[in-house]
Parts: sequence; structure tokens; C-alpha cells
Amino acid sequence: MEKLKRLDARIIIGEFSYVGARNVFCEAFKRKMYGPNYAWIIFGEFSPTKIFADDPKLRNSVLSDCSSDELKEAADGYISTIKLDIRKDNNQTISGLTSERFWWQMRQLNEHNNLRKDSAYAFDSAWVVAMALDSAFAKGMKYEKLLNRKFKQVAAIRSGIQNINFAGLTGPVGFDENRETVGTVLIKQNRDGNETRIGQHFTSSDELHLFESERNKIWEDNRPPKDHTSRKIELMMSPLPLIVIMWLMAAIGIICSLSFLYFNISKGKNRIIKMSSPKLNNIIIMGCILCYASIVLLGLDARFLDLQGYGINCNVRKLIINEHAV
Repeated sequence: MEKLKRLDARIIIGEFSYVGARNVFCEAFKRKMYGPNYAWIIFGEFSPTKIFADDPKLRNSVLSDCSSDELKEAADGYISTIKLDIRKDNNQTISGLTSERFWWQMRQLNEHNNLRKDSAYAFDSAWVVAMALDSAFAKGMKYEKLLNRKFKQVAAIRSGIQNINFAGLTGPVGFDENRETVGTVLIKQNRDGNETRIGQHFTSSDELHLFESERNKIWEDNRPPKDHTSRKIELMMSPLPLIVIMWLMAAIGIICSLSFLYFNISKGKNRIIKMSSPKLNNIIIMGCILCYASIVLLGLDARFLDLQGYGINCNVRKLIINEHAV
């Protein structure tokens, strides 16, 4: 966490149990790594109530020493992604069943209503096996070879699995070039301790669908956090009218100084001029001219110079001021 804070990470992805989540969000609370400027994305499914549970036994069993309210404040707004247990539409699948019809039949076959969420995955997996075997049999594999498979039979079954693509109870069912399953990922967001479904990601088409009713509620002011703190360099510039006025006054000062210098040099043989230390006066006049010239250089900013020219101007200005000081 200290390294993430030092790197100024604002979008943080993690995968841990609810015990690990308590520790992580406790550290996030201590380091102020939460709020509208941070986005926490968590893989896995666990109830927020387990993270916020104010159970003394649970608190003593983990490293977290934060209160339930502190954990709730730090974890508010995190986004979690889980596999979709069953499709939410009522479209007919390859089996001829809809999701509602499937659950109805499952309740009829079971004495209790506490059904496993992954029942639909087991159902689709059975269809994958059936379709893969059907494809292998169509290519000439014999049923008797199933118990004594060789490379040819294994390759036929694997080819059948890779070509599978059908509408299952869990959504689109298929496999990519890496033989990983493609399907639908459900996206939730923790809001005041309650997980709200905000969208779905279809891995088969790599499309993200946010529910219209939740689209404008995900981020504060509908502005997602940036992945780092934005730093913008702004050059401080003086008002242009002020610069013009100072340049005019500096120009008048330079003209007057040159006039005095010319008078001192041209009338150098005059007795009164000789008695007034003309050389010292000339040095003073030259210092005034350099001082006025530095005013002109000080007014040259980003409106007149590029980055390279600005560096040269700084060096010249420093040189003139140093010469004037000497």
C-alpha cells in the first residue's frame, strides 16, 4: 500500500478474500486512498457485509484494527466483477429452456429452494461435453474408443470443444484461441454497503454494457478518476499593459542616461565637469543603463519567447544584474 501511495496509483485492481479486503481497505483508510479520486476494482464475489462486520472475534483474527464505519467509508464505491451465474434476459437457450424455466424445473426436482448459483454452469458444461462428443462421433470416432482414447480421439474431442458456440443459460458459451471460456462478466458496485449491478462485459465480443439506469450514478459528478494526479505547468505572466508601461519608462530612462553620458564625455574638458568626478559619474550612468535594460529583459515571458529562448534570456538577465551589482 505504501508503494501504491508513493507511485500515486489511483486505479487499483486487487483479488483477495474478505479477510484480505478488511486489511486492504483499513490501510486505504489510514492512507486516505479512497473517495472520488480513487477507483478500486476487485475480482471475486463476497458480500460487503463481511468486510464491514463489526465482530470482535473477526477483528482479533485479522490484522485490521479499523472500525466498521471506517471500513465502510474506505470501501464505498468499489467495483467488483464476478461470473454471471445465469443470464438475466428470458431468451430461449440451446436446450429450449429460458432462465426462468430452468429455475422452475430445478425447484421441482429439489425439496429445498436453496439452489447453488453455479447450477447453470454445470448445465452448460454438460452441453459442452455432449456437443464435443457429438462432433467427435461425426468425424468417425467410435463410442468404444472413449475408454481407450489415443491422440487422434483426444484431438477430435478438443477440436469439437474449440468450435463450440451456443447460447447457454450463463450467456454465450464458447472458447477462444487459448482454450479459455468466453462468457459474460457481471459488474457490481458497492454503494453504502449494498452491491448494485451496474453492467456486464461480454468477453466473446469484448463489449462493455452499462445499464442505463446506473450509468450516471457510478462516479461522482459523472467523472471517472484519472489513473494519476495531473500536473500542469502554468507560466506566471505579468499583465501586458504593465509590461508595456515599464518598458516605456525603461526606454525613457535609457535615453536620459545616454544623454547624460554623452554630455559627460563631450564636456569632459570643462572645469566644472572635471571637478564632479566624471569617470565615477560615467560608471554610475552605465549601471543605470544596465538596470533599465534588465527591466526590458524581465518583461520577456512565454508570450514572446519559446523554452530555449526563455533559458537564454534568464542567463543574459542574470549576467546583466551581476555586472550591475559589481
